[in-house]
Amino acid sequence: MKKLLLIVATLLVLAVSGCAPQVDVEADAAAVRNEFDQATAALNRGGGAILDFASEDAVVMFAGEPAAVGKEAMTARQQRFDDQNTAEEARSVDEVVLSGDWAFVRWTGAGTVTPKDGGESIEFDRKGITIYQRQADNSWKFARVIWNSNLPLAAKSVPASRDAEPSDPLVGVWLVATLTRPDGETIDPAGPGQFIFANGRYSAVFSLGAEERPHAAAGFNPTADEKVTQYDTIIVNSGIYEVNGSELTLRPIVAKTPEYAGGSSTMEFRIDGDILTTTMRSITSVDGASPEGAIGSSMTLRRVQ
Repeated sequence: MKKLLLIVATLLVLAVSGCAPQVDVEADAAAVRNEFDQATAALNRGGGAILDFASEDAVVMFAGEPAAVGKEAMTARQQRFDDQNTAEEARSVDEVVLSGDWAFVRWTGAGTVTPKDGGESIEFDRKGITIYQRQADNSWKFARVIWNSNLPLAAKSVPASRDAEPSDPLVGVWLVATLTRPDGETIDPAGPGQFIFANGRYSAVFSLGAEERPHAAAGFNPTADEKVTQYDTIIVNSGIYEVNGSELTLRPIVAKTPEYAGGSSTMEFRIDGDILTTTMRSITSVDGASPEGAIGSSMTLRRVQ
């Protein structure tokens, strides 16, 4: 009887295992490779076509800038790039590895980015990993992407890739040209000042008036009153910045006004050639308070580098 039960149990195990779905690794690998090739073609078409191949919660970890998390952030970033550039890239698949409902593609790519403003084309050469996830309909979508450049860091004339500096329109040095107060008064030309944007970091120093800032009678030894006057005529802060579509957010790490360090300011911006225009929408101090007198002010700056 025991022998009979053992035979029955063995047959049941074989029957169940025979009914289990069989994974066709070769077919899945071919499907993932096909998705990758189609995504490359979509990337070259521009216009956000690449988003059709992304999962809803996809994350792209770009070199030299913050990651884009989710389709909304990816759409905004792709639009910024497409507004200013065209690109062409040839990619080759070096490896495809599968594990259940996940797969990764190791790849290399090279091509050019051409600015739409007539600037010279820029060559790039990169390598990356794209992670795919099987969807409910058994299709594959990319869920995570990360890459870096094959070019040496010293080669500053050749950006790391199509997604390096050209994708961030603010990167560079901008001199302050005009200031317009919330009441409509425009200072043209404004006092000296500049903004520097690079790799998600910024530095801003500018005078608030058209006149030359007052010098202390004793040179480097101003009186208490002279210090107050000098303090009131200049803005100084530096920290990190974020771009979301046409919205720029500054998050100062250090600032002339201590309450601003750790806070933030958000402004709308527009770039026309080498002219940057900003309009202040909100300012928040480190404790959440909002100072008066700056909301609605605007500034124009001219790119010099």
